[in-house]
Amino acid sequence: YSVRETFSEESVFVGLSLSLHGGDVQALKDLKNVAAVWPVKTVPAPSAALPRDFKKGGANVARADSPLPYITGDLDVNRPHAVTGVDKVHAAGIKGKGIKIGIIETGVDYRHPSLGGCFGEGCKIAFGYDFVGDDYNPNWDISAVEKPDPLFTCVTGGHGSPVSGKLKNDSLSINWTGYGLVGVAPEATLGMYRIFGCEGGADDDIIMKALLKACSDGVDVINMSFGQVWPDEDTNPYSVIADNLLEEGIAMFAATGNSGSWGLMSPSAPSISSSIFAVGSVDNEKFPLTYQLTDSNGRHLRYSAHLPQQSPPEVMHYGADPFWQTGPYIEDYEQAAANLTALGIDTSTVILPTLYGKEEDPFWGKEYNSGDPAEWPLEAISLTVQDSKTLLSSFGKKPFQYKISLSSTDHAAILASTPGTMSNFSSIGPTIQLNIKPQLSAPGGNNISTWPLTYDGYTIISGTSMATPYMAGAYALIKSQKPSLSVSQIYSLMQNTGKTLPWYYNKNIKSSAIHQGAGLLDVQNAL
Repeated sequence: YSVRETFSEESVFVGLSLSLHGGDVQALKDLKNVAAVWPVKTVPAPSAALPRDFKKGGANVARADSPLPYITGDLDVNRPHAVTGVDKVHAAGIKGKGIKIGIIETGVDYRHPSLGGCFGEGCKIAFGYDFVGDDYNPNWDISAVEKPDPLFTCVTGGHGSPVSGKLKNDSLSINWTGYGLVGVAPEATLGMYRIFGCEGGADDDIIMKALLKACSDGVDVINMSFGQVWPDEDTNPYSVIADNLLEEGIAMFAATGNSGSWGLMSPSAPSISSSIFAVGSVDNEKFPLTYQLTDSNGRHLRYSAHLPQQSPPEVMHYGADPFWQTGPYIEDYEQAAANLTALGIDTSTVILPTLYGKEEDPFWGKEYNSGDPAEWPLEAISLTVQDSKTLLSSFGKKPFQYKISLSSTDHAAILASTPGTMSNFSSIGPTIQLNIKPQLSAPGGNNISTWPLTYDGYTIISGTSMATPYMAGAYALIKSQKPSLSVSQIYSLMQNTGKTLPWYYNKNIKSSAIHQGAGLLDVQNAL
């Protein structure tokens, strides 16, 4: 065998991770001083839809001097704070001062003005560590290379920046930048522990190193917006570490996962551990930012994006079958592109109307859904279900004549189709041990947050990974005002003061406890 990592934080976890070379795992378990043995699994990196121009495998593309979006007006980008009472808590001067939050993630682009522009004492991102480096990829057996700076400048995988933005963003104090976003705990001290390279996942023992480092750095809260479906608490080491960190007075929040379509018992590890507070996602009441497009019939439709899309003055619509009234699925793109090429049409000047998801899925077409443009050479244009029907119907009637223009920069926030209900993607409990997961839910669907400066600096993003830092920030607000309460007492306070949510199909019925936990976070009520 060979030793991979050594863990020696006596109050939290003592052990080794090993690579066995033809060894007998049972013989290892039988050793006198071995309490337990777990496999080292690779946890996938959290994902997000990426713009068309991103190229997989590209790294270190730093564009810190690029102009950032600046939009003012009644966008209501901080609407989630109104439904959770965070706005009133902020108005009372409570912003998380004195609480130290450690984020275990992909790293962060702290060059972003909304994230402070610097790293170290006195900066918004005040501490942290990079355990892996850009090239680390356990999927391809590329080893980790540690460095003290958690800066992330890769083209893909910038998930840690929007997570940081949910906690620490303060665009209101910056001139000519952003949308006026405010983080949940803007006065908390924030740190970043990078465990993912530019691509690929992270091995369990790397994540464990980050947890122990956060403990030794004296954090009050740990945020983990990643995971994989693994509903059995007893088959991973996180439960042991979480139990001991709880005894040390450290709160741990983890994303329940985005596998709601899997049905029951689909929460992700590490959120399944009984001492880790699992977080579900609630849809924002509004799509925070949409732009206007105009069709050749003179109708104005709206699409969701953090910046207006660019196109020729008029763009024709073609599909794999131009007379298919419902429009093709995203998987039909290649056939549609071949059809266009055969007609002598440049595919870069054409928009392909597609459906995303399966028709039998009750949620298809109900949101601003889009595919992952990193997998397809296309730019996603996401519309409400009604505007989608209008576009597809008009295209079906006049497939070679119907056109749209994307030249308008008119922007507005509009009401979401499932406002204030559990996000359809939010994973459903319980664990195999029948523990309720999630414990509580927070706004995670349809949010604007920071993004690395490699592409525009902001994005609209959804996931329990966005709800989790929201919950961690809420904990910081409460802890700053009730320092004598234990972690478990604050957990109970947050759950007992939550607001139960209705079922999206019938608002006269409550959503199940194994989907929403104790409901929607209410910070004002908790305080």
